[in-house]
Amino acid sequence: LGDMALSAVVDKVDQFNEALPYFEYAGFKLDRLDVEIGLSPGFRARFMIKKVPTDEERDTALREITDPNLEGVLNSMIEACRLHHVLKIGDLELVGLAVNITTLPSVQLIFAEEHHSTNEG
Repeated sequence: LGDMALSAVVDKVDQFNEALPYFEYAGFKLDRLDVEIGLSPGFRARFMIKKVPTDEERDTALREITDPNLEGVLNSMIEACRLHHVLKIGDLELVGLAVNITTLPSVQLIFAEEHHSTNEG
């Protein structure tokens, strides 16, 4: 792994770490972090949903995040929580969100039985 690739991973994780308190303020508790090192470094963060934020909490959290990619990710997470009732998958409930922070960030919704743990990969 070259110095540039390692530096890119460190920078992304540092930016994420700085924004983490605002993710928590918005109702998302970090549950797991997987770091990917390679030609396209990045990481996957998994969050448990503690609450759906109010409009004021959303606005405050989004205003405080300085990285535009992370601001977009948090906004997508909030909207996913607010609209999850549209997706009905048997008896499964929305229990968490996975965020892929790579060149093109994405948010994945995690559905499981409500009592099911989200600790599996």
